[in-house]
Amino acid sequence: MNMSNLNSRCCNQCSPIRKWLIERKLRKLKLDDNQREKLDTLIDSASLANKDHINAKNEVQESITAMITEDGFNLDSAVDRCYRYLTL
Repeated sequence: MNMSNLNSRCCNQCSPIRKWLIERKLRKLKLDDNQREKLDTLIDSASLANKDHINAKNEVQESITAMITEDGFNLDSAVDRCYRYLTL
Protein backbone atom coordinates (compact mmCIF):
# COMPACT_ATOMS: atom_id res chain seq x y z
CA MET A 1 0.00 0.00 0.00
CA ASN A 2 1.19 3.47 -0.80
CA MET A 3 1.63 5.60 2.35
CA SER A 4 0.91 8.81 0.45
CA ASN A 5 -2.49 7.37 -0.44
CA LEU A 6 -3.16 6.66 3.23
CA ASN A 7 -2.09 10.12 4.28
CA SER A 8 -4.15 11.88 1.65
CA ARG A 9 -7.34 10.28 2.96
CA CYS A 10 -6.94 11.51 6.50
CA CYS A 11 -5.45 14.87 5.59
CA ASN A 12 -7.66 16.17 2.79
CA GLN A 13 -8.80 19.09 4.92
CA CYS A 14 -5.65 19.48 7.04
CA SER A 15 -3.46 22.52 7.08
CA PRO A 16 0.00 21.97 5.53
CA ILE A 17 1.70 21.91 8.93
CA ARG A 18 -0.81 19.45 10.39
CA LYS A 19 -0.52 17.26 7.30
CA TRP A 20 3.27 17.29 7.58
CA LEU A 21 3.10 16.32 11.28
CA ILE A 22 0.73 13.43 10.58
CA GLU A 23 2.91 12.16 7.73
CA ARG A 24 5.99 12.45 9.95
CA LYS A 25 4.34 10.46 12.76
CA LEU A 26 3.19 7.78 10.31
CA ARG A 27 6.72 7.45 8.92
CA LYS A 28 8.10 7.10 12.46
CA LEU A 29 5.67 4.26 13.15
CA LYS A 30 7.41 2.19 10.44
CA LEU A 31 4.28 0.15 9.78
CA ASP A 32 4.47 -3.05 7.76
CA ASP A 33 2.04 -3.63 4.88
CA ASN A 34 -0.49 -5.49 7.04
CA GLN A 35 -0.52 -2.71 9.63
CA ARG A 36 -0.89 -0.08 6.91
CA GLU A 37 -3.88 -1.93 5.48
CA LYS A 38 -5.50 -2.12 8.92
CA LEU A 39 -4.89 1.59 9.51
CA ASP A 40 -6.28 2.40 6.08
CA THR A 41 -9.42 0.38 6.87
CA LEU A 42 -9.78 2.15 10.21
CA ILE A 43 -9.44 5.58 8.59
CA ASP A 44 -12.02 4.64 5.94
CA SER A 45 -14.40 3.44 8.65
CA ALA A 46 -13.94 6.63 10.70
CA SER A 47 -14.46 8.77 7.61
CA LEU A 48 -17.67 6.91 6.74
CA ALA A 49 -18.93 7.22 10.33
CA ASN A 50 -18.24 10.95 10.24
CA LYS A 51 -20.12 11.33 6.96
CA ASP A 52 -23.04 9.32 8.38
CA HIS A 53 -23.07 11.56 11.45
CA ILE A 54 -23.09 14.70 9.32
CA ASN A 55 -25.91 13.33 7.15
CA ALA A 56 -27.96 12.38 10.21
CA LYS A 57 -27.39 15.81 11.75
CA ASN A 58 -28.53 17.49 8.53
CA GLU A 59 -31.66 15.30 8.42
CA VAL A 60 -32.53 16.27 11.99
CA GLN A 61 -32.03 19.96 11.20
CA GLU A 62 -34.24 19.66 8.12
CA SER A 63 -36.93 17.87 10.13
CA ILE A 64 -36.87 20.59 12.79
CA THR A 65 -37.10 23.30 10.14
CA ALA A 66 -40.08 21.56 8.54
CA MET A 67 -41.76 21.07 11.91
CA ILE A 68 -41.47 24.67 13.09
CA THR A 69 -42.73 26.08 9.80
CA GLU A 70 -45.90 23.94 9.82
CA ASP A 71 -49.24 25.56 10.52
CA GLY A 72 -50.35 25.08 14.09
CA PHE A 73 -46.85 24.82 15.57
CA ASN A 74 -46.95 26.22 19.10
CA LEU A 75 -43.57 27.76 19.88
CA ASP A 76 -44.37 28.49 23.52
CA SER A 77 -45.38 24.88 24.17
CA ALA A 78 -42.25 23.56 22.43
CA VAL A 79 -39.98 25.86 24.45
CA ASP A 80 -41.72 24.80 27.68
CA ARG A 81 -41.32 21.08 26.86
CA CYS A 82 -37.65 21.54 25.95
CA TYR A 83 -37.00 23.47 29.16
CA ARG A 84 -38.65 20.76 31.26
CA TYR A 85 -36.69 18.04 29.44
CA LEU A 86 -33.35 19.82 29.94
CA THR A 87 -33.94 20.43 33.65
CA LEU A 88 -34.65 16.79 34.52
